[in-house]
Amino acid sequence: MPAATAPPAVPRPYYAGGFRGGQRRAAQAFWDWYAVTNEAPPVWQQHSTEALRTLLLEERPLPDVPDAVTQGLYRHADEQRVPLQVFAHQIQSAVGQGEELRFNTYDELELFMQDGVCRLSEALMHLLDMANRFQLPQAQAFARALFLITHLMRLPHDVQRGRLFIPLDALVNYGIEEHRLFRGEVNESLRRVLWRLTVRARDELAQAEPLAADLPWRVRGTYKRYWIGGLDILARIERRDFDVWSNPIQIGRVDRFRIRLQSLFSRSALTG
Repeated sequence: MPAATAPPAVPRPYYAGGFRGGQRRAAQAFWDWYAVTNEAPPVWQQHSTEALRTLLLEERPLPDVPDAVTQGLYRHADEQRVPLQVFAHQIQSAVGQGEELRFNTYDELELFMQDGVCRLSEALMHLLDMANRFQLPQAQAFARALFLITHLMRLPHDVQRGRLFIPLDALVNYGIEEHRLFRGEVNESLRRVLWRLTVRARDELAQAEPLAADLPWRVRGTYKRYWIGGLDILARIERRDFDVWSNPIQIGRVDRFRIRLQSLFSRSALTG
């Protein structure tokens, strides 16, 4: 297997940019809570989903979760009028993880994203008063796109941790044995599987694109940078012929500057 390298940072839109004041603090609290559910504290496996959801809805401490995280979540959800039920849904995906994470089909992976990162996007849309039936699906498509792109970038790191975000039926259909993912053996079959995931990610970005025109200008700028950045990463993966093992994909300062300029001046990339 190729030498282990540090995985790229997970993108966190609106953690540091876009929002201001109380909205930014709320966005950070919601991201901190998502980080907890995304890693699923092992002790949660000893509790039922409903028991954990009840603790959250009653604004009580949760096992192995820092008080600063839960208190920040409760305070900012109340101040910004975001229903705690949104965050309670994230417990569903967290409890189902266990020591190793696998998905038999893409539908299962999509449900995991819906209960997890899509609920985070819903909370962020509440901050903008835009969690409606028109704009929320676009925000959730954006969340799924970034999730897929992130885990394409982090594939070698994920498989070493026992977390596989490629549906097992796709591996079976193309005759790919899991050990190839650990060893970084990229053949034509694996390229096809990864290509299909990049197509899904591009499709999600396309579905999310109209949201830019409705966002407030400051939030829109952050959105456009991550949207264009997502396309940039997908293009890099394809140029590498889907080899994400040899070297981690890094977005350097020059790349960030170029993406920022694109978000400011390109009219073909995004409307708005």
